[in-house]
Amino acid sequence: MIFNARSATLLGLLYTLASVPSCEGACEDLYENANIVDGYCARQFAGGVNGPRGMWMTSTGDLLAVEREGVTRVSVFWDEDNDGLSSSNERAVLAAAPKLNHGITVSGGYLYASSDTTVYRWP
Repeated sequence: MIFNARSATLLGLLYTLASVPSCEGACEDLYENANIVDGYCARQFAGGVNGPRGMWMTSTGDLLAVEREGVTRVSVFWDEDNDGLSSSNERAVLAAAPKLNHGITVSGGYLYASSDTTVYRWP
């Protein structure tokens, strides 16, 4: 599944949705311009991300994201300690290539990402 990272790009953050029971009363002031469906709330999942664009959620719950500012790369974010955040020690760079944009997918054991003119594939 590919997610639209427009809001995350503007804020320089990645978000995840959590159900109301863990967010009751805590969401109204978190993101002033966020339009969030009743029953969900926006929370920061990873800070310090460099211009996130395309995102892909793996079957194991890890988040892959194309980072576009500075060195363009595909990074993986996870939450090993189950605190709801991907801390600096819960992320890694999987691949890097020139001018990656928002295209990202995983298929047949390969990671694919694209620039404006090239599709890259990594095992």
